[in-house]
Amino acid sequence: MIGKIKSHLISLSTIALVVVLTSAAIVNETDEVVGSVSKLKGSAIAIQDAVPRILQPKSAIFMGDVISTGKDSRLEIVMIDDALFNLGARTNFVVEEYFLKEDTGNAAIRLLSGAVAVVTGKIASLDSRPFALKTATATIGVRGDDQSQLVKESFGIFNGCAECARWAMY
Repeated sequence: MIGKIKSHLISLSTIALVVVLTSAAIVNETDEVVGSVSKLKGSAIAIQDAVPRILQPKSAIFMGDVISTGKDSRLEIVMIDDALFNLGARTNFVVEEYFLKEDTGNAAIRLLSGAVAVVTGKIASLDSRPFALKTATATIGVRGDDQSQLVKESFGIFNGCAECARWAMY
């Protein structure tokens, strides 16, 4: 009897794994890639249409992803416009909109909880400055970056904006 139960549980687990992997493949084929994971310390996931994906270096980030980092985790994302997002431990972050086409673009990111440091990319340098980082208490418009400073992050030293590091949300 116990052997049959174990057999059924293994079968159900295998079916569930196939469904999750198939769903993740469908997400990757149908959604617009807006960035990728460049560095990861610890654990992080992205959720799209109620389907979780375990993030690793080189994992794609899609428009609409809800990204969560684990305890003692750090995640760096490079966006399509070369912007950098450094997410701290226990951070929940949503890519609401992110696109860049010739001279137009828009970036709308929402920080639900946790910490993020941002070095803006090409979208923020467009004339209309269409870059917004939204939080529960405020919306921050970032106006470019200063590559002359070095910012020390959990991964090491990165070129970036010291001002951006100072206003990281907690």
